[in-house]
Amino acid sequence: MRLKGIIGICCVVIVSAVIFVPITVRGNPQPEAPTWAVIDQKAATLQPLNESSIRELVLAIASAHASKEILPALEVFTDRVTRSELQFQKGASKGISDERLVTATNYLAKVLSMPEYSKTNVGEVRRLRGRLMILTPHLIGMQRSLDRTPTKGDLKEMSPSEAFWVFTMLVKQKATNPNFQLTEEERRARLNDIHSKSFDSVLVSQRVNDREEEIASALRAKLSTMSIRDLEDEANKCLDLLGMEK
Repeated sequence: MRLKGIIGICCVVIVSAVIFVPITVRGNPQPEAPTWAVIDQKAATLQPLNESSIRELVLAIASAHASKEILPALEVFTDRVTRSELQFQKGASKGISDERLVTATNYLAKVLSMPEYSKTNVGEVRRLRGRLMILTPHLIGMQRSLDRTPTKGDLKEMSPSEAFWVFTMLVKQKATNPNFQLTEEERRARLNDIHSKSFDSVLVSQRVNDREEEIASALRAKLSTMSIRDLEDEANKCLDLLGMEK
């Protein structure tokens, strides 16, 4: 049970997404994720000034990356996202920018001693938001309480719930998806040669069997040097950088 708690705190450090890595590495079954439709339905039917309704949405997002056994260990952090969303919906706080999400992600990569290709930039965040908007249109670009319609291609600042969703999905992509495991130089090369099949095939052949394991190994090594308190502190620091309420 203590091991599960430690894994749960690790999950919190990356706001629940990197749980995919330690669980996979240990050879245990991955937590079953809810469908995109479940999360989008929670966003579509959100009662924006109702704390319980907001909490259901936040927990649905967390459940996409963490098992039911681990979720209780995340409560102190999901509570922060819930409070932040409520304040946002009341008009008492601003939305969260792409730049904040980049800062939090790159801070996490540094703290966990991840490889350079674990870092992100604004362009990558916006591309991911665009993809997620197809799957969860009521969450991506979600407006404040007076406007519950999906945003049509105008992705400005994020609500706290959207930021939580995008952050967790971005970290998961960094851990498992070769297309997101790119250095700044590789991203520029891909943009310059976007239609080159040879470039893509070289990237895949060099990385598909290497970088996921490299990230997992780096994570194992770093976690062995960190206490549970360290992990909690870094998780809260990530939420601070995102602009979540205390």
